[in-house]
Amino acid sequence: MHLTGAEHVIEFGTFTGYSAIAMKEALPEDGSVWTLESNPAHAEVAKRYIDKANEGGGAQIVLRVEDGHKFPLPGEVYAAPVEFPVFDTAFIDAEKEGYIEYRKLAKAHVGEFGLIIADNTLSNIRKDVGDPSGRAIKAFNDMVRNDRDVHAVILPVRDGMTVAYVK
Repeated sequence: MHLTGAEHVIEFGTFTGYSAIAMKEALPEDGSVWTLESNPAHAEVAKRYIDKANEGGGAQIVLRVEDGHKFPLPGEVYAAPVEFPVFDTAFIDAEKEGYIEYRKLAKAHVGEFGLIIADNTLSNIRKDVGDPSGRAIKAFNDMVRNDRDVHAVILPVRDGMTVAYVK
C-alpha cells in the first residue's frame, strides 16, 4: 500500500478482518478499505475487530456483508443507495473457486495503473489433483499469466501472493 500510494482498497473476502486492518494502517487518513464478506458468521467476528480499528481514526474500513460476486461493475446501479470510491487497489482472499470472477471485478474497478493482489496463489501445489480449490487457483494463475494487460509476479511467501499491476 505504501509503495503504490494506495488510497482506496476493495477486498473480496474478509474472514476475521486481519488483512483489512493491516491495509487500513498503510492508507492515508482519508482512505478506505471496502471489504466484502458473504459469510455472516465470519463478518460478525470481523466486525468486532474492524469496529475497534476504526475507533482509532484514520482511514476507515467499510464492512459489507454481501456476496462479492454481486458487487457492481463501474457504472452499474448498486443494490443499495451507497456511494463507493474509485478503488486503486484490490485484494482477493475469498473462496478460491471465485478468484477468476473476483479478478474480473477487481480489474474493472482499479482500472489502468491499479494494483490487484491475490492471496494463496501457490496453494494449488499442496492440494490433491482433483481438489476444486486447487484447480481453481491453477486456472486463475493461467489466466493472469496470459493477461497482456498486466505485469504480474507471484511472491513465494507462505501460500503465495500474486501482485499484478494493470498497464
